[in-house]
Amino acid sequence: MSANAEFVIPYLGLSNGTYQFFFELDKKFFTSFEKSIIEEGQMKVEVSFEKQDRMVVLLVSGSGYYASDCDRCLAPIQVPVDFNDRMIIKIQEADLTQEDEVYYLAPNTSHIDLKPFVHESILLHLPIKNLRDCQKDEFQFCDQDVLKNLGTIEEEHNIPEGEDPWEALRKLNLE
Repeated sequence: MSANAEFVIPYLGLSNGTYQFFFELDKKFFTSFEKSIIEEGQMKVEVSFEKQDRMVVLLVSGSGYYASDCDRCLAPIQVPVDFNDRMIIKIQEADLTQEDEVYYLAPNTSHIDLKPFVHESILLHLPIKNLRDCQKDEFQFCDQDVLKNLGTIEEEHNIPEGEDPWEALRKLNLE
């Protein structure tokens, strides 16, 4: 039995209708993708699989966290993720490529592997910055020594209110 078997849906064996699939993702899931930007995490994902005559509509939603280094202080943190996504799979002869949220599969496709769709949905909803709000969060995740040093650096380079920020650059003698 393949390691991906739980994600493979026997498309031809299903009658039209909506089916629900639930997955718990962990490090094994994320490391199975080559060059994935997530290496470790815990997520619960629900996939609503609506089969129609020549099309499948996937509604992928989930929540959890992934492990990363804080972009502010480099401390290891768990970044929360919540996502909802919609994807359409058309069963037809075409270039068998993808356009935005529409994917094409050949009519003789017997199984659909949900794994790449789930992975892509997660990646599309990752935050731009890997940060935790150390003031509001219940636990203090950040490296406080690094934050103190950052605060000192920010104070040294702070431009007083009302002053033109470009004026400091004009004063530089680069010759």
